[in-house]
Amino acid sequence: MNDNATTTNDANSQIQKVLPRVHRFTQRHHAEGFARHAEKTQWVMLGDDGRYWVATPADCPRLEGAGYEYAD
Repeated sequence: MNDNATTTNDANSQIQKVLPRVHRFTQRHHAEGFARHAEKTQWVMLGDDGRYWVATPADCPRLEGAGYEYAD
């Protein structure tokens, strides 16, 4: 297996670990309210399913690396 395929598999593995921890909302204000009132810091990102995803600051760069964007 070449290095490029290994990197892709590692990134995919990381995302598969992150996705179960993501909270999903159909409305932005619900996602922002959840993030604002969470016990620990949470950030809002745009999911690939048309929903807003709320994740930890540690998970957001992993999602961004996989092509997801932060909600502005």
